[in-house]
Amino acid sequence: MLYIAEWVLSMDKIKTLIISTNGAHSEHLAYAISRSKRIKLIDIITNGYNGVLEASLLKPDIIIISHDLETKASGVLAANALIHHVPSLKIIMTYNNLEEKTKPLLLSMGIYDILSEGAGIDEIIDSIYNVHSMNAPNHEYISSNYNRRNLYVNGAKDSLMYTLNIVSQLRPKELGTIKLLVDNLSFEEIANIKNSDVESVIKETNTILKKFDKKTTNELIQVLHALNIIEFLDNII
Repeated sequence: MLYIAEWVLSMDKIKTLIISTNGAHSEHLAYAISRSKRIKLIDIITNGYNGVLEASLLKPDIIIISHDLETKASGVLAANALIHHVPSLKIIMTYNNLEEKTKPLLLSMGIYDILSEGAGIDEIIDSIYNVHSMNAPNHEYISSNYNRRNLYVNGAKDSLMYTLNIVSQLRPKELGTIKLLVDNLSFEEIANIKNSDVESVIKETNTILKKFDKKTTNELIQVLHALNIIEFLDNII
């Protein structure tokens, strides 16, 4: 009977996967998890690509992923890929330095909770318990202003998930070009900054517009502003 009880207890454990390039932070999370008999650490992954693959295969109950992985905000892109391909996964994102205005966007993406890397053991455990019991992400921090903007651009083509998925597939050069377009620079000015020619910049811009299914740069920039994705560009590039 004892063996059966232990097997049932093991089955009930909250299977948790950590994705982080910060060894000290991973150790802190692992130690916090070890303090709870209800949580089981199934693995620690040290890069976003392998994290997405392993999470898709193992389907843990909870994923704790760092905002920063190989590059700034690459954790956001990895989380977006997971949410897009395995929407049933529950994700907690940890951060070292994140602006308050960015948090509503992360929550609206489908992130269930956001924790500082300096969070204590009890706070980490409580977050895992709370997220595990949720049926949907916690949106209580989303401002009414953001909700109004989100409703305004809630069509399938301009949804947050659709647009973020496209952004996650852009090359660094394309992201840089978008940032310069957002800064309202002309093709000539962009060409000078990128040590390129105007024709190449125009061609790259048309390629970007085609990926987003937009006809003009103004149309694309309006959607990026409405979805608050503009605020991510500085972190992603």
